[in-house]
Amino acid sequence: MPRRSSWHRTRVSSPRSSRRVTRRVVALLDIAFTLTEVSGFAATTVPWLLILFGCGLFVGNLAGGKAADRWTADGTLAVVFTALAVVLAAFALTARSQAMTLVSLLLMGAFGFATVPGLQMRIMHYAGRAETLASGSNIAAFNVGNALGAWLGGLTIGAGLGFTSPVWAGTGLTIGAVAVLAVAARLAVRPAQRIPRAMSPAPCPTAAASPTERPAR
Repeated sequence: MPRRSSWHRTRVSSPRSSRRVTRRVVALLDIAFTLTEVSGFAATTVPWLLILFGCGLFVGNLAGGKAADRWTADGTLAVVFTALAVVLAAFALTARSQAMTLVSLLLMGAFGFATVPGLQMRIMHYAGRAETLASGSNIAAFNVGNALGAWLGGLTIGAGLGFTSPVWAGTGLTIGAVAVLAVAARLAVRPAQRIPRAMSPAPCPTAAASPTERPAR
């Protein structure tokens, strides 16, 4: 049924939104410790570094929307998720270099928010007539990701894995988002199930006898 299919695909897209926000928040909420304890920046420079990250958000949101309009949403998301995983891994490996940290912050913001237009377009495309429900579910998934990201980042640092561990956790979650996207894309192209022949309506007769017509003698 169309409504069931739309709701099913909405449920697939929402966990991916949650996973996307989770890995970004994991890397962002504890990034102050990474910048000061690993990269060696002064605490007073952290707000300015976050402004640089915010510039990346602006550019990524704009570029992601244009890319999703020009190509398919799934293709754009696959490229952006993969690029983001590479950026996060590079940031974790080169966090001791201040120059590389600046580049990583800009790119992490850009690729992180480049996913927003594609995700929103995809979930609205499969929402059918439940646009409000789909949009609300998507935003709810973002908020779940915010909470899970803060919790997971605290767990990794509390476990003694170091101040770059939240970035590695974000990298793993981004790779997981690519896997979820692949499953969702496969479900989207799955052919609709055919109605069994026994459930098919009986064919209508081609001609009906006139009520005034009498049988021949």
